[in-house]
Amino acid sequence: MPKPTDTDSPAIQGDIRLDSSVKSTMYYIGGVPVHFPFVPYPSQLGMMNHMIRALTKAQNTMIESPTGSGKSLALLCATLAWRQSFVVRQRKMQENVRQIITRFCMHNTMLLRSRYGSDSTDADPDIKPDAMESDASENPDKLSNNFSFVTLQARAQTLQPETVDFILDTSKNQTLVGLSKDDLATLGEYKDAGKSATQRPRIFFGTRTHKQVAQLVHELRSKTPYRLRTAVLGSRAQTCTHPKAKRAESVDDTCRQLRDDNNCGAYTGFRRVLGSKKLAEGGELEIWDLEDIVSVARPLVACPYYASRELAATAKLVFCPYNYILDPAVRKAAGIELEGNIVILDEAHNIENAARDAGSFEVSDLQLAS
Repeated sequence: MPKPTDTDSPAIQGDIRLDSSVKSTMYYIGGVPVHFPFVPYPSQLGMMNHMIRALTKAQNTMIESPTGSGKSLALLCATLAWRQSFVVRQRKMQENVRQIITRFCMHNTMLLRSRYGSDSTDADPDIKPDAMESDASENPDKLSNNFSFVTLQARAQTLQPETVDFILDTSKNQTLVGLSKDDLATLGEYKDAGKSATQRPRIFFGTRTHKQVAQLVHELRSKTPYRLRTAVLGSRAQTCTHPKAKRAESVDDTCRQLRDDNNCGAYTGFRRVLGSKKLAEGGELEIWDLEDIVSVARPLVACPYYASRELAATAKLVFCPYNYILDPAVRKAAGIELEGNIVILDEAHNIENAARDAGSFEVSDLQLAS
């Protein structure tokens, strides 16, 4: 059993908050601090350990556990804890790289000027020569008539990946003053990490039914201390508030027609939902379900369906039915990018049927006849 630690201490640095009002205990599992609402069952510990190892190695994994063993809660806590730990490591690496570049600039001014001291470099157009200085005579660190040390260092930091490549390439031919072998090794790790050094992984949690989505939202909101921007993707049939569309045989077709004819005030005003304090960070519905967003949108005469899609674009955790992940057309329409992100498919024994449905379509007799 991992050693528990009380959660009275401040939340670890990251972009996921911990709600101190929710009772939990912290366990180190696979080197990751996991906050869990109660003493985990052995099966839950096994699942969380397996999940964290797979995420650390960026591998696919399949976890099997009996019904009622608390697998959904274990998956949520393990994934959010790993992501929190990953972001902390990212930020530490980025800070280390920033400090290394600063030392490089301080001790290798001639190289700095040769790389960034010309208007011909591919520098950030927003960084102007000496834009931050009013009197050149007050700047003893002046390197040229056009660019000050401060400006060149700002360029080097703004173009961080390019600067890292320049330092590593230069270090192959000469010794760089102020940088150690460990510094160069850190820059090498940063370069090898590629996008993962800066990209914050998003979590897409797919389920078979909306009832299962509602259960996951409830467990995350009421049982765990993790607080982050979430979103739920669902169909128009579940979220549409327009009277005509709701009565129609096909909600989707009627919705599109109303939208194209500019006859849906809720659609044109769906962004009003985005400013709701209830859905904002720290709001009472920061973690929301479809019923919640409908209740927020209805009095605003705003469309919950399009609002949920907009909110999903920036959410760290997105709950959705399988087809949003498995069906390429639906995935593209929803703007879901899987590369570099975390994908969880709950109740995966249903995937075969879901994948078959995603690759199939129905044709009526009338359509065939025409």
